[in-house]
Amino acid sequence: MALYILKRILSIMFSVIIVTIIIFSLMHSIPGGPFDEDKMPLSKAAKEKIMKMYGLDQPLYIQYLKYIWNALHFKFGRSYQSPGEEMIDLINRTFRVSAFLGGLGLFWAIPIGILLGIISAVKANSFIDYLFTLFSSYAISVPIYVTAIFMIFTFSLGLGWFPTGGFEGLKTWVMPIIAYGLYPSGIIIRYTRNSMLEVMNEPYILTAKSKGLPLKSIIVNHVFKNAMIPIITIILPIFARIITGSIFVETIFRIPGLGKYFVSSITQRDYPLMMTLMLLVTFLLGFTYLSIDILYTIIDPRVRLWGKEIRK
Repeated sequence: MALYILKRILSIMFSVIIVTIIIFSLMHSIPGGPFDEDKMPLSKAAKEKIMKMYGLDQPLYIQYLKYIWNALHFKFGRSYQSPGEEMIDLINRTFRVSAFLGGLGLFWAIPIGILLGIISAVKANSFIDYLFTLFSSYAISVPIYVTAIFMIFTFSLGLGWFPTGGFEGLKTWVMPIIAYGLYPSGIIIRYTRNSMLEVMNEPYILTAKSKGLPLKSIIVNHVFKNAMIPIITIILPIFARIITGSIFVETIFRIPGLGKYFVSSITQRDYPLMMTLMLLVTFLLGFTYLSIDILYTIIDPRVRLWGKEIRK
């Protein structure tokens, strides 16, 4: 186990290096720069001074190596959009907002999604199954910005129940939390239903039914436990993506979170912020998939990280 975890960590580090090279190359290949005349009218001397201050006058490979060296020492520089604030402070401030709302969104999406998925599987091909499947299809297929705009028109402008956006209190949190959890809930319902139905058709489940075991006991003790692996496979990556912010949710509801900075870092050519955000997401996803592999062995002892099973 320890050797496997070490290898996976080294693999994550290698992936981070590859991602940073790709992102660094792509962002510098985009026409324009952070201090172009159309964005910030400056004299030639002033622009040269700023470029030198941020190290943008140096060759690209020198800029990349300097960034990686500083990142290894947890020095990510300063954002061009917020030069008076250290990058680590900016990330900490905005990440807490995104993680708070995204975490609350998942707080309702995960249990509701699993519960509705279980009911949908148990009541397969019934009216309830069709109803929950319809909700799941809507949550997955309809873009979140469409639902967010609909909620603003209905509950803010129409009924006046909630503010149109912001991050000033409980009322401003309700609609973003619903929006954050809508897509994950639809995905979880779909995966839970399919995974449960697959396990329910296994021979040992049919044998348990033929022996007269109560349906509740079969579902709780046999079906759900064995259906958990596919569910965990999608829940943890969703968690990593949600807590780093949603571009559409945070833009529409004017939330000062991390997701909103993804957009501005690209449009403003904010190279340090763009690189730091991509590093954060890559690390989170890498360690999320490592956590999934470890959880597999806890849920099902037959699963082995070396690709072997215990023979009975």
